[in-house]
Amino acid sequence: RLPRRKINRNTFSKMEETVVLEKLQDCLNDQTLLLNGVDYFDGLFTKRGFVLGLTKVLISTNYESNARKFAGIILKYFIRERWNESVVSQEEKEEIRACLLSNLVETDVSLLIHKCLAIAAIASHQFPDEWPELVDSLLDRLDSEDSVEINSVIQCFLAMDEEEIQLTPKVASILPKLFQCFTLPDMPLVIREECLKLLFACITSFSWADGVNNDLVHECFDETFSLWMAVFLSVLQSSPTKHIEIKRLTLKILIVIFRDVANYSIESLDTILQPAWKLLNAHLPIYTESVIFGNPLPVDEDIDQEQIDKFTSNLDNWDDEIRGVEGMTSQLIDLLSTLVQRRNLKSVVNEGLAPLLVTIIGYVPLTVEQEQL
Repeated sequence: RLPRRKINRNTFSKMEETVVLEKLQDCLNDQTLLLNGVDYFDGLFTKRGFVLGLTKVLISTNYESNARKFAGIILKYFIRERWNESVVSQEEKEEIRACLLSNLVETDVSLLIHKCLAIAAIASHQFPDEWPELVDSLLDRLDSEDSVEINSVIQCFLAMDEEEIQLTPKVASILPKLFQCFTLPDMPLVIREECLKLLFACITSFSWADGVNNDLVHECFDETFSLWMAVFLSVLQSSPTKHIEIKRLTLKILIVIFRDVANYSIESLDTILQPAWKLLNAHLPIYTESVIFGNPLPVDEDIDQEQIDKFTSNLDNWDDEIRGVEGMTSQLIDLLSTLVQRRNLKSVVNEGLAPLLVTIIGYVPLTVEQEQL
């Protein structure tokens, strides 16, 4: 703990960073203060420089992680509840935004979450009218080949999606950059997964326009649709035991494309149906071994828990989704259900309906645990 300093609360004009840190430490060290943290800090928000001081503690590597995280929590509360009040000057708000953006890159994923959520909270108040350069500033950083920086930007976009910030006007610019990042040769698989989560968010942001505002769909998707479809085809045709989470996310995206962007995607139906059908057959032994008998798959050599902990922030609100082999199987069956309902595929489906049903029945048996109930 830092040594206490005597402060005349009525005379100082701008709080120093160390004074803000001391207030945070006092709260962390006093259970009573901590339980009433909001009331404790509400009186400090009016002090000139306090909110900027919180920002600087959050972004500084000179302070302990707990203090930085607590600064992030209090900063987010202020932004969400009191940002539009006159307690902070416009000049200070601009400096807070600049500090957060210029210091976004973070190796500690929990600290990264706090930075991203703070930026997203400000954006909910000020983007695009008062902060029009935000998305372009983030997109410029996706030209980096540094995986940590790329992940930091992707998590920021996911946080903005979590705040329900309207990114549709920028999707046409986001998707090419996202594809560029996804296809970098040395990109860790877990960051490719994060790319797919952001891709899903982008597609769902304009999927409503299919058949209603087709110009918007074309504007968003024309440049990269065929590139993404080639990637998805490659994923579906890859080894059934490899990259299960990449497959699951890919299938989830394909469901949205063929269900919600049905008019735009109609020419690609034949491209995906056969590989998805083949995957259903190839995947059955894996599902049986892993889910029915409860024997886990061998650990994927291309991905490890350290990478997951380092890059995954769970800003996508998908924590309640079933992952792994079972989750992938569910998405695969949902995709095939979506495809077989398309009128222009009915003749093809009718010819293969019997073997399809036989394969699906193979996924029905009770698991070993269920049988023991």
